[in-house]
Amino acid sequence: MSRDREKLMDEIEESLWTLTEENLRHLCVRCGIGGKDGSEIEGKNQRALRRKIMEETWENEDLMKSEDRGMSWLLQLKEDIGKLRAVASNPSQSVSGTVDERTQESSYPERNKEDGTRYGNKDNARLPPFPGSPGSTSLGQDCSNPPDVSEPMKETEDEEAEDSIEASETVVKKRQPKRTVKKPHCCSDCGKSFSHKSHLTIHQHTHTGEKPYHCTQCENSFYCSAYLISHMRTHTGEKPYRCSDCGKRFAQSNALKIHRMRRHTGELPFSCLECPKRFVTSAHLKSHQRVHTGEKPYHCTDCGKNFSHSSALRLHQKTHSGEKPFICECGKSFINWAHLNSHQRSHTGEKPYCCEQCGKCFSESGTLSNHQRTHTGEKPYSCDQCGERFAQSGSLTIHQRTHTGEKPYACDQCEKRFITSSHLRRHQRTHTGEKPHLCDECGKSFTRAGALASHRKTHTGEKPYSCDLCGKSFVQSGQLTSHQRTHTGAKPYGCDQCGERFTQSATLANHQRTHTGEKPYGCNVCGKNFAQSGHLKSHQKSHVRGGVCPLPSTPVPVPEPSISSKWSKTQLPGSSATASSGTTSPVFYVNTGYPLHTAATTTKPPY
Repeated sequence: MSRDREKLMDEIEESLWTLTEENLRHLCVRCGIGGKDGSEIEGKNQRALRRKIMEETWENEDLMKSEDRGMSWLLQLKEDIGKLRAVASNPSQSVSGTVDERTQESSYPERNKEDGTRYGNKDNARLPPFPGSPGSTSLGQDCSNPPDVSEPMKETEDEEAEDSIEASETVVKKRQPKRTVKKPHCCSDCGKSFSHKSHLTIHQHTHTGEKPYHCTQCENSFYCSAYLISHMRTHTGEKPYRCSDCGKRFAQSNALKIHRMRRHTGELPFSCLECPKRFVTSAHLKSHQRVHTGEKPYHCTDCGKNFSHSSALRLHQKTHSGEKPFICECGKSFINWAHLNSHQRSHTGEKPYCCEQCGKCFSESGTLSNHQRTHTGEKPYSCDQCGERFAQSGSLTIHQRTHTGEKPYACDQCEKRFITSSHLRRHQRTHTGEKPHLCDECGKSFTRAGALASHRKTHTGEKPYSCDLCGKSFVQSGQLTSHQRTHTGAKPYGCDQCGERFTQSATLANHQRTHTGEKPYGCNVCGKNFAQSGHLKSHQKSHVRGGVCPLPSTPVPVPEPSISSKWSKTQLPGSSATASSGTTSPVFYVNTGYPLHTAATTTKPPY
């Protein structure tokens, strides 16, 4: 096919989206697609009519063998679409102009009634007038339900297909008012009815699990041929659908329509009844509603885990198979194209998703969605054990482990277990001593990036998280969350030994050591151990201030240090080994690497 014809086909497909159902039906009859009386398109809705016209342009092989005749047919189709659009924008204007459409000669080939093929127009067939032209029904009249033609509602889709946006070629527009439609084809398994037998056949595959359409490039299989055709473009890289506004190209027509609604028109026709959120497609709305209902209908047969989206299940199943077919030039492989695409931005530095509130940009749309909740305060994920709400599903999953006691991440050095992988990595640095995060203001280093980010705010004085009840501000969001519990009285962390409850998980961990006797924090000067890091820090200050540990209640023999040791035997100034009262003056071993307290140079005892 020539470049001119391909470009013309793209223009025709895009322009079909601007026509009403009535105009599409009229165009089908005018092209000879719908039969003389329109019987061949009876019962088809707006989407089906568009598909019928495009199938006619692509699949009529006899016509396309002739370049001249084929281009003539396409140009005539484009011209007629333009006239219909002109009528829609100005109903008072006649499309026919100086030419009466009822007597105009058509350049469309005429359909042979017996075998369905097309031939050149030999008889100068009369064509029906355009809506709005003389002799036709005015657009001002109610033509939504003409006599003997029942206008159908949107055809029922297979639910699995609706959830798979990337595979579906379905184009979602504003919902049409529901009207009665014949659905004679009924599923014997679940009773669901369909208006077309082909839709029933595809639906039945969801019961049998049959996927008869196989990809020759990989092991993927599909319920219907349309999904296979769409999938093949992930291998070929073909992107036949181009946005006329910005020039961006897409592999699926549905992706183009969603792109235009999101980026250019701003249209969000589907709204959630539970919250103010709106969506581009009904499938996105249905997926979102599971956040409110908690429904997880997709079940992994290998491990029993349930998921709210079919795409999430498919990704999860690859963790069992180990399949990672998408490979980056750097050698790293991924389980799906989206993860690869996201990873490649780490090479390019691209951050295409920007927050309209503060201008901050992100490399992934999901990260932007999570960030936007910091502005809206939305917390759609709630714990069914204690009612605490979270902005992210991952935060809820981690929180639920505080109730179940699950600690799936184990340290291979000391076998200690942790709730999250980040907690494990942080702990492992206590073995390695690694502190990779350095403050460029003061040179202090930290084991965690979050600790460094919090520390930097001590230089700037920034406290971005404020309590809406009392106005108090905090450096970290976690500090705000803990503070808010002083208002609500919530104590979500309970001790499984004695039942005492706490507002913070760290307080619970400290408390549990009173049961276990664990003292994990050791002084590297004198070897004393403590149950809490705060107690260790307080103790270490006693070494720094005067080089002294508190005296034990009973004398402890201390061996004489060697001369090479940095520790030396010291008495207070102005005292002797034996005081005048006959009592022995205390003797201290001090670290000569630290300066003595300034009061030690006076005659007044400093301690």
